[in-house]
Amino acid sequence: MPSKPLKQAETSRRVVVKAEIMADEPSAPNSKRLKLVGNTSSIQRNELVSSDSEPQIYSRTFERLLESLRTGRESRWDHLRTFFLDSYHPTIQTQINQVFSGMSENERLNLLVNKTARATHEVILRPFDGRVCTLADVEEIKAMIGILAENAKKSISLLENPIAITRRRLCRFRSFSPDRPPQEPEPDVAGGKEDKQKLPSLEENTKMWRDCAKKLRGFVTKFLMERLKLFQLLNFTVRLEPVTNSIHVTPKVWYTGAPESPSIPRTLLDIPMLEPFKPEGTQESKITAVDRQMEVFESSLQVLHVKHSDNVIRVFESLHNNLDYELFEFRFPFDEYPPFVCTTILQEHHISEITDFHIVSEPFVSLPPSSHHVAKVYIRVTHKMPILYSAVYTSTLTRIEEGKYCSNCFADDHGRENCKQPSLGIGRPKGVGESDLGV
Repeated sequence: MPSKPLKQAETSRRVVVKAEIMADEPSAPNSKRLKLVGNTSSIQRNELVSSDSEPQIYSRTFERLLESLRTGRESRWDHLRTFFLDSYHPTIQTQINQVFSGMSENERLNLLVNKTARATHEVILRPFDGRVCTLADVEEIKAMIGILAENAKKSISLLENPIAITRRRLCRFRSFSPDRPPQEPEPDVAGGKEDKQKLPSLEENTKMWRDCAKKLRGFVTKFLMERLKLFQLLNFTVRLEPVTNSIHVTPKVWYTGAPESPSIPRTLLDIPMLEPFKPEGTQESKITAVDRQMEVFESSLQVLHVKHSDNVIRVFESLHNNLDYELFEFRFPFDEYPPFVCTTILQEHHISEITDFHIVSEPFVSLPPSSHHVAKVYIRVTHKMPILYSAVYTSTLTRIEEGKYCSNCFADDHGRENCKQPSLGIGRPKGVGESDLGV
């Protein structure tokens, strides 16, 4: 069968740093007693809890949790477990305890740390190869985050001119009267000259207004998100956690009046942050805003390809802790297609309709060569599952089960993709389905 012609798929450059490091070399956790293993200084120095200059953000329950994590080493995991269980309905708590009973102590601690990461405001970067993390990995991840920060600065600088131009076009309309046209002719942006043609009609002005208003809103929204990302990527702490064998990154919370990068143009600094991201108002709205900020930070650190000095590339990802994504094994014929067309072939599985995926493995040539390329890919499956087989390329997608229970409700009779509960856990509904009520 002749090979189907392929279009070159767009490739994205994964880039990204520099901030203070707080890390310990990994050590084996004590499996005999429940106690916190590894450096906890990121919690002790956590800048997310309010200070004199920052707004009060967290509830008293969360403040007590952080206080318990700072003191009493033997009780830390008990407090964390209690905090975790209290975020679920009693029926689901029973299922969680059943899952716990079949786990080793280190597995239980690992689950606790991952499931409470959003509450403790950490992004957990796990090495995809499963090998032990070291301080060298921490330093490289810091360097990667630094590159991400530089990219955010570039994105912001590129938005200054489009925002100014589209706003100026809208400001030409200085009256609510239909009898008064715009005072100035439309500038020719490319040539820097004014268009001397006749003034646009009412319909043309209306279309121009709609187009510019949409563009301006898009430019400003993108700027504010890049501004928030830049603040987070310049203000974070890092620690190495032996319990999870992962690198934990904690951003500082942005708040109105927080010191920001001098690289942001003065013309843009006065634009107020989007309301959903401002930790102001009621306690609930503050917590919701911080949660939204964490989502932005998590999106910045979904997959990092870290290159060490010996040219070895390690992949670190945080998607294992995101209920919106599932991990798949993707296979396509080795003899027919080079690895760089992987993204193109994935489109045949309706990946483009799913909107979001991340390849987290590298090509490998074995001896003798295998029959198929094998790639591991995280796919966002919140609305639709991909097609598992493509006859066009004879390629397949196979879901990789990482546990023997649902990662959302902890039931053992189905997986996450078949769970009928809403997204559960800390900061989400406790979830009481019809089966829980016995109806």
